[in-house]
Amino acid sequence: MSIQNIQNHPASTPERIQPQKRIQPQERIQPQEQEPISPASLPESTPAPRYDEYVPEEKTERQTIGLYRIEPDEDGSPRTVFDAPEDEPKTERCTADTGRVDREIEQLREEKKRLEQQLHATDDPQKAAELQQRMAALESELAQKDNDAYRRQHTVFS
Repeated sequence: MSIQNIQNHPASTPERIQPQKRIQPQERIQPQEQEPISPASLPESTPAPRYDEYVPEEKTERQTIGLYRIEPDEDGSPRTVFDAPEDEPKTERCTADTGRVDREIEQLREEKKRLEQQLHATDDPQKAAELQQRMAALESELAQKDNDAYRRQHTVFS
Protein backbone atom coordinates (compact mmCIF):
# COMPACT_ATOMS: atom_id res chain seq x y z
CA MET A 1 0.00 0.00 0.00
CA SER A 2 1.52 3.32 -0.95
CA ILE A 3 1.72 6.43 1.20
CA GLN A 4 -1.11 8.10 -0.74
CA ASN A 5 -3.39 5.10 -0.18
CA ILE A 6 -2.64 5.15 3.54
CA GLN A 7 -3.51 8.82 3.71
CA ASN A 8 -6.78 8.30 1.75
CA HIS A 9 -7.99 5.36 3.85
CA PRO A 10 -9.29 6.08 7.29
CA ALA A 11 -7.50 4.28 10.10
CA SER A 12 -10.65 2.36 11.06
CA THR A 13 -10.88 0.32 7.82
CA PRO A 14 -8.73 -2.80 7.98
CA GLU A 15 -6.68 -3.66 4.96
CA ARG A 16 -7.24 -7.02 3.33
CA ILE A 17 -4.25 -9.26 3.01
CA GLN A 18 -4.05 -11.40 -0.09
CA PRO A 19 -2.88 -14.98 0.44
CA GLN A 20 0.31 -15.82 -1.41
CA LYS A 21 0.13 -18.20 -4.29
CA ARG A 22 2.25 -21.32 -4.10
CA ILE A 23 4.96 -21.55 -6.67
CA GLN A 24 5.32 -24.96 -8.22
CA PRO A 25 8.83 -26.40 -8.13
CA GLN A 26 10.38 -26.48 -11.54
CA GLU A 27 12.07 -29.48 -12.98
CA ARG A 28 15.73 -29.67 -12.23
CA ILE A 29 17.98 -29.39 -15.20
CA GLN A 30 20.70 -32.02 -15.30
CA PRO A 31 23.99 -30.98 -16.89
CA GLN A 32 24.95 -32.95 -19.94
CA GLU A 33 27.98 -35.10 -19.60
CA GLN A 34 30.82 -33.90 -21.81
CA GLU A 35 33.95 -35.68 -22.82
CA PRO A 36 37.23 -34.01 -21.85
CA ILE A 37 38.77 -32.02 -24.67
CA SER A 38 42.00 -33.46 -25.99
CA PRO A 39 44.43 -31.52 -28.18
CA ALA A 40 43.98 -34.09 -30.97
CA SER A 41 40.20 -33.52 -31.11
CA LEU A 42 40.54 -29.75 -31.58
CA PRO A 43 40.48 -28.30 -35.07
CA GLU A 44 43.80 -27.18 -36.52
CA SER A 45 42.93 -23.49 -36.22
CA THR A 46 42.46 -23.80 -32.44
CA PRO A 47 45.79 -23.72 -30.57
CA ALA A 48 46.49 -26.42 -28.01
CA PRO A 49 45.93 -25.37 -24.38
CA ARG A 50 49.08 -24.19 -22.64
CA TYR A 51 50.13 -25.60 -19.28
CA ASP A 52 52.68 -24.42 -16.78
CA GLU A 53 55.77 -26.54 -16.69
CA TYR A 54 58.15 -27.03 -13.78
CA VAL A 55 61.74 -26.46 -14.76
CA PRO A 56 64.12 -27.39 -11.93
CA GLU A 57 67.00 -24.99 -11.37
CA GLU A 58 70.57 -26.07 -11.03
CA LYS A 59 71.56 -26.99 -7.51
CA THR A 60 73.34 -24.10 -5.89
CA GLU A 61 74.93 -24.01 -2.48
CA ARG A 62 72.42 -22.41 -0.18
CA GLN A 63 73.52 -19.83 2.31
CA THR A 64 72.55 -20.63 5.87
CA ILE A 65 70.84 -18.08 8.01
CA GLY A 66 72.30 -19.04 11.34
CA LEU A 67 75.66 -20.15 12.61
CA TYR A 68 74.97 -23.85 12.07
CA ARG A 69 74.67 -25.76 8.79
CA ILE A 70 74.21 -29.37 7.82
CA GLU A 71 76.69 -31.08 5.49
CA PRO A 72 77.55 -34.72 4.76
CA ASP A 73 80.48 -36.30 6.56
CA GLU A 74 82.93 -38.93 5.21
CA ASP A 75 80.30 -41.68 5.34
CA GLY A 76 77.68 -39.53 3.61
CA SER A 77 75.47 -39.13 6.69
CA PRO A 78 74.47 -35.59 7.63
CA ARG A 79 76.34 -33.75 10.37
CA THR A 80 75.96 -30.32 11.91
CA VAL A 81 78.83 -27.88 11.33
CA PHE A 82 79.37 -24.64 13.21
CA ASP A 83 80.15 -21.56 11.11
CA ALA A 84 81.98 -18.83 13.00
CA PRO A 85 80.97 -15.35 11.90
CA GLU A 86 83.57 -13.82 9.60
CA ASP A 87 83.07 -10.19 10.49
CA GLU A 88 82.64 -9.30 14.10
CA PRO A 89 79.84 -6.80 14.49
CA LYS A 90 81.25 -3.39 15.21
CA THR A 91 80.15 -2.06 18.54
CA GLU A 92 80.10 1.61 19.26
CA ARG A 93 80.67 3.05 22.67
CA CYS A 94 78.23 5.66 23.81
CA THR A 95 78.99 7.80 26.81
CA ALA A 96 76.53 9.87 28.74
CA ASP A 97 77.85 13.11 30.17
CA THR A 98 75.96 14.95 32.91
CA GLY A 99 78.90 17.21 33.74
CA ARG A 100 77.30 20.36 32.36
CA VAL A 101 74.13 19.81 34.39
CA ASP A 102 76.14 19.01 37.53
CA ARG A 103 78.21 22.21 37.11
CA GLU A 104 75.02 24.25 36.65
CA ILE A 105 73.51 22.80 39.84
CA GLU A 106 76.76 23.36 41.74
CA GLN A 107 76.81 27.02 40.63
CA LEU A 108 73.24 27.45 41.89
CA ARG A 109 74.20 25.95 45.28
CA GLU A 110 77.20 28.27 45.56
CA GLU A 111 75.03 31.27 44.66
CA LYS A 112 72.57 30.21 47.38
CA LYS A 113 75.38 30.04 49.98
CA ARG A 114 76.63 33.45 48.90
CA LEU A 115 73.13 34.94 49.22
CA GLU A 116 72.73 33.41 52.69
CA GLN A 117 76.02 34.97 53.81
CA GLN A 118 74.96 38.37 52.45
CA LEU A 119 71.56 38.01 54.15
CA HIS A 120 73.18 37.34 57.56
CA ALA A 121 75.66 40.19 57.12
CA THR A 122 73.20 42.91 56.10
CA ASP A 123 71.45 45.28 58.52
CA ASP A 124 69.31 47.02 55.89
CA PRO A 125 65.71 45.60 55.91
CA GLN A 126 65.08 46.62 52.30
CA LYS A 127 68.21 44.84 51.07
CA ALA A 128 67.36 41.82 53.26
CA ALA A 129 63.90 41.56 51.66
CA GLU A 130 65.47 41.74 48.19
CA LEU A 131 67.99 39.03 49.08
CA GLN A 132 65.24 36.80 50.50
CA GLN A 133 63.24 37.23 47.28
CA ARG A 134 66.27 36.31 45.13
CA MET A 135 67.00 33.37 47.44
CA ALA A 136 63.42 32.06 47.14
CA ALA A 137 63.67 32.21 43.33
CA LEU A 138 67.05 30.44 43.49
CA GLU A 139 65.66 27.69 45.75
CA SER A 140 62.73 27.03 43.40
CA GLU A 141 65.14 26.82 40.44
CA LEU A 142 67.37 24.44 42.40
CA ALA A 143 64.38 22.27 43.32
CA GLN A 144 63.40 22.13 39.65
CA LYS A 145 66.88 21.26 38.36
CA ASP A 146 68.34 19.10 41.15
CA ASN A 147 66.60 15.81 40.28
CA ASP A 148 67.17 12.73 38.14
CA ALA A 149 64.55 13.62 35.53
CA TYR A 150 66.26 16.95 34.77
CA ARG A 151 69.66 15.24 34.61
CA ARG A 152 68.36 12.56 32.21
CA GLN A 153 66.68 15.15 30.01
CA HIS A 154 69.82 17.29 29.74
CA THR A 155 72.40 14.49 29.43
CA VAL A 156 74.81 14.85 26.50
CA PHE A 157 75.50 11.59 24.62
CA SER A 158 78.63 11.15 22.55
